[in-house]
Amino acid sequence: CADKKTEEENKNARAKVEKELRDRLAKIMPFMDDVPSGTKFVHKHPLDENGVLFFFGSKGTRDKNRYVNPAKLGMVIVNTSEMMPDSKPYAQFIGRQCVRCVTKPSASCWFSVDFIDKYIKPTHYTLRHYISWDTECLRNWVIEGSIDGERWLVLRQHQNDQALNYKGQAYTWALHDYGCAFRRLRVKQTGPNNNNHYFLACSGFEAYGTLYKEDNSDIE
Repeated sequence: CADKKTEEENKNARAKVEKELRDRLAKIMPFMDDVPSGTKFVHKHPLDENGVLFFFGSKGTRDKNRYVNPAKLGMVIVNTSEMMPDSKPYAQFIGRQCVRCVTKPSASCWFSVDFIDKYIKPTHYTLRHYISWDTECLRNWVIEGSIDGERWLVLRQHQNDQALNYKGQAYTWALHDYGCAFRRLRVKQTGPNNNNHYFLACSGFEAYGTLYKEDNSDIE
């Protein structure tokens, strides 16, 4: 009975936090009131101004002069494995300024973006290598989607992918349509980088696809 009570208390606490997050987003993202659920964000070139995260950061204007990293504004939540001490803050994983943003080396280091009260059915995503060195480029990783943060679906697996080769370089990959929209996206390293190390070096991420204001997902 005690375990059941604790489980119910935890559930209620999570629900309270979620409500507070959603209420806060309604205040800081009023521009979303005019954005229909199902709006499409179409990729043209890496780190263009058509992605979902740029749209949030520019407060719906797509004006680069109004852009602020949406993680710093609290519009999305960035999480990560442990960072290097000399790295810039992990919010820079999705920033537009190319900086030194890098995790500590581990076999499965990662970063994720939580859209909180929105869901994206992704068609493309972009990564940018950090500014420090031409080395430490990603070679082996997956991008995953999740609704609840517990179950993750691999959207694309990269094995010895040699698209990234120099500091500050950005590249975009297409994603298969699984018919699902996700609240969270995660990039997780699965093998060594091009310097045979396990640092995850990334200073730029963008997502494209269809954005929903409610859960329009169904993972079997």
